[in-house]
Amino acid sequence: EFVESLARIAVAQICDSVGLQGCQVSALNALSNVMCKYVQDLGKVSSLYANLAGRGESNVFDVVRGMEDLGVCHGFAGGSDLDCCVLESGIVKEVMRYVDVTEEV
Repeated sequence: EFVESLARIAVAQICDSVGLQGCQVSALNALSNVMCKYVQDLGKVSSLYANLAGRGESNVFDVVRGMEDLGVCHGFAGGSDLDCCVLESGIVKEVMRYVDVTEEV
């Protein structure tokens, strides 16, 4: 229940940051559930990449590759290039752009 509460707070802050004045509790709960599922899947995929590399723990490179994999329906520039620098990853650029334009809560 603690994780779900944190997810609701994070989703509410994201909604606020993009200009939504409010939302129904059911919508907030649905988005929170999606966020929790995404984070769980990201952990699984990151762990898979760590295991494939012979490591027991994931690192930032595993997480970036996991984010690129999970963005397959949307796609990210450079997501299929296995030899590119992590800073050239489309998902890393998207996260950096979001951090640059978003005010701290």
